[in-house]
Amino acid sequence: YGVAEGNHDLRAWDAATGDLRWAAGGHVGGAVAVAVSGDGATVVTGGADGLVRVFAADGTLRRALGDPKDGRPVTAVAVSPDGRFAAAGRRDPDGNADGRLWRVADAHPVRPVPFRAAAPRAALAFSPDGRSLLTGGAPTPSGRRAVVTEVAAGEYRWRAPKGGSAAAAFGPDGRTLAVVLDA
Repeated sequence: YGVAEGNHDLRAWDAATGDLRWAAGGHVGGAVAVAVSGDGATVVTGGADGLVRVFAADGTLRRALGDPKDGRPVTAVAVSPDGRFAAAGRRDPDGNADGRLWRVADAHPVRPVPFRAAAPRAALAFSPDGRSLLTGGAPTPSGRRAVVTEVAAGEYRWRAPKGGSAAAAFGPDGRTLAVVLDA
């Protein structure tokens, strides 16, 4: 899957042949972030229009999450390995940022997530078992940093040392975190 240059539509290619499987648009201003569930059945995009769009693996639009009237572009997206939850981080021109977590099945917003992105770079990743969400972004005056929260309860499990996180990921076993920290 990839966000194509130019019109910023979502495109899906066959990894073995390179053949285009499908293309989908829909974001006003284009898609800027994409994530695929671990089972491959769900694809989510984040757009300049502030929406998260959820697609089936065949390119069928399942639903849109968020409020287009909000006006803040989505800068990062993640989808749980089983496709049950989608997370998004968004930022406004003043650098204010927040994140949201939704249940994909009914588009119910579960809770805000700790997301701070004072620059257009950020990290969002679900653990391989889908129980935890890793979020991060540029540092803020309050010392925000990469954090891991439980998806079900929203409780913090881990916080990185002070500093922003430009990128972050879980290892395949879910026990290792890799975080790029700004000084």
